[in-house]
Amino acid sequence: MKDYFRILGVTPPSSLDEIKNAYRKLAKKYHPDLNKSPNAASLFIEITEAYEVLTYQISNKQTEDHSAHQQQEYEDFIAHVREAAQRRARMKYEKFKKEHEAFQESGLYDVVLLFKYLGLVLLPFLAAALIIFPIVVAITSGEIAAFFYLFVFWVIGLFLFYYIFQQGKDYFKHEKFYYSFHKVWSKLMQTRADGTEHCFYAKGRVADSTAFTIEMYRVKNIKLENRGPLQHYAGIDRTLCEVSFPRSRKALLVHLFVSLTKCSALLLSISFLSVSSFIWRFIFGLCIAWLAGSLLLLFAGVKSKVGYLFSSATLLKIAFWLIPIVLISKISWHPFNIVTNDLDRMMIVILAFTDSFLEQALKIPKHTNLYRPFIKSYRILDTYFSQKYNLYLEVPLWTAIYPLLRWLL
Repeated sequence: MKDYFRILGVTPPSSLDEIKNAYRKLAKKYHPDLNKSPNAASLFIEITEAYEVLTYQISNKQTEDHSAHQQQEYEDFIAHVREAAQRRARMKYEKFKKEHEAFQESGLYDVVLLFKYLGLVLLPFLAAALIIFPIVVAITSGEIAAFFYLFVFWVIGLFLFYYIFQQGKDYFKHEKFYYSFHKVWSKLMQTRADGTEHCFYAKGRVADSTAFTIEMYRVKNIKLENRGPLQHYAGIDRTLCEVSFPRSRKALLVHLFVSLTKCSALLLSISFLSVSSFIWRFIFGLCIAWLAGSLLLLFAGVKSKVGYLFSSATLLKIAFWLIPIVLISKISWHPFNIVTNDLDRMMIVILAFTDSFLEQALKIPKHTNLYRPFIKSYRILDTYFSQKYNLYLEVPLWTAIYPLLRWLL
């Protein structure tokens, strides 16, 4: 038992809350999704075993003060609990590992990592800008006091520089991208000689390539905990389900080309459309990307891989976003231009965070499924929707970003 206390970094006797707090800190440190060291998996299993044995012992008020016979029974019992704890710890690790591998293979892992690296590149420039800004304001206004009024900016800037300095050589040492050029090329060229299923996306084709997978989630429980000011914790207990659609090599190549076309059309529209409002350049870019992608799919005779996203709920969400944007916009026809007022950025942030509340509101009607796809071939997902599976975790901001990323990529 002393080894278990040592593993969690606590000293006996410790309360149940102390053991739980120690476990949370160590679990975050050695979580297989966050720690890439070779021994992270074994340490994660070890601390989970220690946590389960100690919590069981304390909650049942077991002590080591027994007779010889009772002591033997107690040791046998602890051995049984330890073995069960090891099994559960390994199951948790395998579950985390499986979900993380599915996230990597979806391509979203590399997208998130790319934005992470971009943030690391921009962070020093942001820190320098925060420090310089009060100086520039003081010089341009001719008031030295302005430098002290805006002290919070250079405090934040100095804190960011301190963070960068603390990281040292490890500042850019983070996870590696899952997809390399060689891996992408091998996936594109890979064919299955034993493929016997029909391609879901192209008629008359055999599914001889990588299947398209949709990850669906069902939230079983939400755990909320409040331990005082600025100490709020939330956890989601979820079940992951994967739905695979057999795909031919032709469909895979067409889907890849469509994704590249969508992203290119969106970037070109944002960069070169002669519309003052960035929001409307983004909207026009999405429309052009949709039109270009649809034409490519039509000419290639391949169904869209994201047809399952188009439903009544999607149309309602689009209206939820478009109506406020239209109301704050002003259109001029000669020459054509669209401008938005000064509240546009604040409104976008508010809409992004309230999008998750809209998700819940759309699921209030019990006898109608607004998420049922319009395309009949995707109605096979109705069974999962009836079992309360969702296409993504319903958390703020993610409900707005995920469908867009999935549609583009």
